[in-house]
Amino acid sequence: MTNPCDKSSSASAMAEPAATDEQLAGRARHGCRDSFEELARRFQVRLLRFLQRRVRSQADVEDLLQDTFVRAFERLNQYDPERPFATWLFTIAHRIAMSHHRRQQAGARAGLVVAERIRSAGHAEPDAQMAEEESRLAFWETASALLTEEQFSATWLFYVEQMPAPQIAEVLGRSWVSVKTLLFRARRRLAPVLAESVEAGLVAKPGLSYV
Repeated sequence: MTNPCDKSSSASAMAEPAATDEQLAGRARHGCRDSFEELARRFQVRLLRFLQRRVRSQADVEDLLQDTFVRAFERLNQYDPERPFATWLFTIAHRIAMSHHRRQQAGARAGLVVAERIRSAGHAEPDAQMAEEESRLAFWETASALLTEEQFSATWLFYVEQMPAPQIAEVLGRSWVSVKTLLFRARRRLAPVLAESVEAGLVAKPGLSYV
């Protein structure tokens, strides 16, 4: 089988630093990881600046930058070589940033609801059990709005099912290291409502470590 990075077939990205973005993308589409890594090096700073103008949190910017490259790599087969690669890549980054804003806005609205329900849950004595259940549901609605699908699944398995990271990794088909990253990012995004919910007993405080 021909190696897409083999000098005998097509020169590698390292051998031809002057290759265009489109040429590198074409090689990456055929499996040349060196070419995609070269593209990532070329666009990292440009994308970082682009995202910093749209997202306040530097931690979120770094997450979105990584998400952009991951999505681009996964969808290389959809890239049209007739289009400038930069346009295609920045379109992905823009859509990811927009999705992030929508999650943040939805989470902020849901966060106000869950905070109010948590406060009121302790005062409605006749319907205390019902209020507590509503608050618990509101917390998970907030989590669903703020988190990616994988972050939500990992968080649910960790807090509700009390699974350690290795078991969650088996469920999600990910490495346990990536699951630890998912949980870390999820907890950071949910930090305000998570603290209130644990204190109110709406979400169990795990007796497990990530490992």
